[in-house]
Amino acid sequence: MRSNERSHVQWAFPLLVVVTVLLGAQLLRANLAYFRYIFGDRLLWSTPQLGGLALGIYSLVLIIGPLVRRMETRALLLAGAFLVGVTRLLAQIWWGDPLVDALFVYGGTLAFLCFLPLALGWMVGDRIHKPEAGWHFALLLLSGLALESAIHSLFLTYDPIWQNTWSAFAITLLLVLGQWLLLRVISRRAAVPLPFREATWRNSLPLLLFGPFFVYYLLVGGNLARLNALTEWSLPLAVFWLLGGQFTAILLAWLLPPGRAVALAAFLFLMITINPPSLEIGSVAFSLLVSQISAGLLITAACVHLARHRSQVGVGKTTWLWWVSMLLFVLLIFLYYATYDLSLPLSRQFALYLVAVVMGMGLFATLDRWAASLRVRPSFQLLGVSSLHSLALILALLLGVTAAIWQQPATVSAQSDTLRIFNYNAHNGFDMRGGLALEKMARLIESQQPDIITLQEVSRGWAVNGSVDMVTWLGWRLGMKALFSATAGPDWGHALLTRYPVVRHEKFALPPPGLPLGRGFAYHEIDIGGKRPLLLINTHLHHIGVDATIREQQVAGILHFLEGYPMERLVITGDLNAQPMEPPLRSLGAVGLRDLIEEAGLKPGYTFPADNPTRRIDYILASPDIGVRQIEIPADAVSDHRGIGATIVIP
Repeated sequence: MRSNERSHVQWAFPLLVVVTVLLGAQLLRANLAYFRYIFGDRLLWSTPQLGGLALGIYSLVLIIGPLVRRMETRALLLAGAFLVGVTRLLAQIWWGDPLVDALFVYGGTLAFLCFLPLALGWMVGDRIHKPEAGWHFALLLLSGLALESAIHSLFLTYDPIWQNTWSAFAITLLLVLGQWLLLRVISRRAAVPLPFREATWRNSLPLLLFGPFFVYYLLVGGNLARLNALTEWSLPLAVFWLLGGQFTAILLAWLLPPGRAVALAAFLFLMITINPPSLEIGSVAFSLLVSQISAGLLITAACVHLARHRSQVGVGKTTWLWWVSMLLFVLLIFLYYATYDLSLPLSRQFALYLVAVVMGMGLFATLDRWAASLRVRPSFQLLGVSSLHSLALILALLLGVTAAIWQQPATVSAQSDTLRIFNYNAHNGFDMRGGLALEKMARLIESQQPDIITLQEVSRGWAVNGSVDMVTWLGWRLGMKALFSATAGPDWGHALLTRYPVVRHEKFALPPPGLPLGRGFAYHEIDIGGKRPLLLINTHLHHIGVDATIREQQVAGILHFLEGYPMERLVITGDLNAQPMEPPLRSLGAVGLRDLIEEAGLKPGYTFPADNPTRRIDYILASPDIGVRQIEIPADAVSDHRGIGATIVIP
């Protein structure tokens, strides 16, 4: 092979790993949401059925073994990368039934998960005891994830895979074409077939880290929306901190030899910081930074150990342990989010500690086999350029574009005694077909020309909801100030978007304590002109139909809060999960609150389910002094609820 051709191949393969990890991580973010919203909400599969489907799909990684035995490793590796690119592009351009899109996403995710162990094996090649190859692979994996986070941030957490825009299509096409170009460069090399090598059973145990590591990345380390919710920083500052932490993790993984002391320290720091000691901004920011570094060092140590001990020809141990690692991914994600639906004897914080523990167990089972330190050093010259500088430049460029796109919405002074309010249960941003449809929701809201928007079922960074920050994106898209009120953890609850200044904003929990999906209400005082502000309460009551007494308790809690307040300039909005003649509504009516749909004579006034509504559980209630000029329930079935738009007159 000519020297310039060899040089091209030398930098092409590392770049191929980075780009394929980027595209694969985008597919990984999307595939979790489809389980819940297509098969759960749309097709009405039970939780055990969903669990069985997830385990079945991720168990398909077992095909690695038979394929490696029948195909040359490099051909299989390149085919896996190609499938990741193809399915990612198809998922971008397909805008028909989301069920078809889900099939593309699942296929691409499977190809990505098969690609990773093959890529590590290929980098080691036929040379035994080559720890620097594992080091290189870990750095490339972390770099791909950092770039995926940067693009996720560039689209303000509303990933391009969900968007039908020219910018989303252009970036996806550019990445996929770049990947295919790299594949062509690599495929032109006439490589000597090499047997796939693996370590002994015990020395292969670090493979178990990969599933929990991806859980950590989705829930914490690459979760911009979670950082937004916990700190309420401006978006550019949050992006800077998230990407800065990821780059620091890459830098330290390059500088620090992954021996015993480094790995043990990384595990201890991850245990301490995977859950912030407090929710103060400084504690949250520092904990994220330390946990990103710690997780990066652990995955680097795992890759180095795997490369160091690949001395046996075979693929069986790799296949079975990789399968177990993927099952751990499914089980840990399920355990974390099951705490929102089921009364389990553990918390979400415990689930995150379990992620860290499983990462440590997979690595420390081989502790006596580790070198105290390694004399070899990874060379970033594999990419043919100063790669750390290049990565920093790309991340800084994407951060700069994000900062240029972002505009902090401003409020205005009221100019009229009329006010347009729109109340909407946003179903975590998903439509009834199972797609993340924030743009459709934004257009529906815009059509109502509201001054104030109250939303329920708002998530910020849930991996099973596409990791989107609904508050940040909708506030930016609609040009309105957004205020979030968490009710279940720091990242799920309801939100207020307003054109007018909010002079007071408080949130309160509703009884009973210990509900898996906590409930609460937000109290706002909004300056709409005049001597007194508008008092607005936004709430979302308990949803399980047979638990009517719980909703009565929750309404009693709201009414107790209102004791001492004059029944004037007061509006209550929300999804009350109760029909007009049920006790919660009768209790609210007894204190003088009027159901504006009932008062306007809008019949039948049903709001749920959106595609064929048969009952009303969503409301705008107002004090006796507030008049209603116009009210409507738009027929658009975007969420699973229909919204309510009302023009009210404030005395």
